[in-house]
Amino acid sequence: MRVLVLNDFLADWTGSEVVALEVAEHFGATTSSFWCAEPAKSSLADWRPLAEIDLTEFDFVWAQQHAVFPLLDKLTPGSSRPAIAWASLSPYEPMDNVPPSILGAYADEVVCNSRETAEARGADTVFANAAPNPFHFERAERSLRNVLFVSNRQPAELLEAEQLLRARGLKTRFIGKGRECKRLEPSDLEWADCVVTIGKTVRYALASRLPVFLYDRFGGDGYLTADNYALNEAHNFSGRPALRKLTGTEIADEIVRNHAYWTPPPQPRFGDFLDALAARHSKRAFVRHPDLAGIAAMSSAIGGWISEAHGWKATAGDLLTANFSWATLRGFVWQKFRRSRLFRSGAQ
Repeated sequence: MRVLVLNDFLADWTGSEVVALEVAEHFGATTSSFWCAEPAKSSLADWRPLAEIDLTEFDFVWAQQHAVFPLLDKLTPGSSRPAIAWASLSPYEPMDNVPPSILGAYADEVVCNSRETAEARGADTVFANAAPNPFHFERAERSLRNVLFVSNRQPAELLEAEQLLRARGLKTRFIGKGRECKRLEPSDLEWADCVVTIGKTVRYALASRLPVFLYDRFGGDGYLTADNYALNEAHNFSGRPALRKLTGTEIADEIVRNHAYWTPPPQPRFGDFLDALAARHSKRAFVRHPDLAGIAAMSSAIGGWISEAHGWKATAGDLLTANFSWATLRGFVWQKFRRSRLFRSGAQ
């Protein structure tokens, strides 16, 4: 079975990018996106530009966000198209907003990362941010020595709590943008005696019974327990149910005082979900929806904006490194100006 995995961008270790990478690794799939760059690019075994993708060559597509629609628009009526699972990873993220009529025409199944997302998207299938098999391992219970923080948002109170825990003699690590920027691995969780995080990382931790302290930009309930597990699971372990805010001192105190092990419910395995999902669907004839061309054009415009934004971000990063030169900056700015509406309208 030939599988294609799509996300609008594949460059960093954000949630949608990691999900796409895990799906691709499970199936040995081809990947594609509007934008691709390091550090994620080197982890993709078979990434191809969207312009080189022919959907008729694939049997199954895991599609996130918008990249699938320009590919569908290239098909001719009567040709075959692959089965498409369209994945939504947020109940509120604008990147996940696609007209229901288009999803009804082309998504053979809409899959969501939580019950909260599924309710917002009118879907029935939930993969619950399930962890890949390597995160499911046996853990020996230990006293609290090593505290792992995982966050790309890094609210001030978490940064303060980390420093306070170090002052108490505990070892800490902070994985996320601007800190230890890497893809989370099972060995990171093996090192830890608890993890302070939200969202997808919670599933990774629960798979090995690592105590989870739920807290990030929305606040959080502190340690997950049998009493608060169900409510937080329904909201993707986001911290949103209670929106409970703490100071750095309060976070540090709770991490130390309430540290304990418990046995969470059995955790799903992502590979099992993916195998069952792909087995439920097969290729079918392509039928053109009257709104497809418009959605494809909108999606391509979004892709262009993403590429522009990442390009400017990369140039800004070069300003702070030895890679920067004024010639590089002049060339980049001129290239962007030539593509701008102002230049094109003047040329006309």
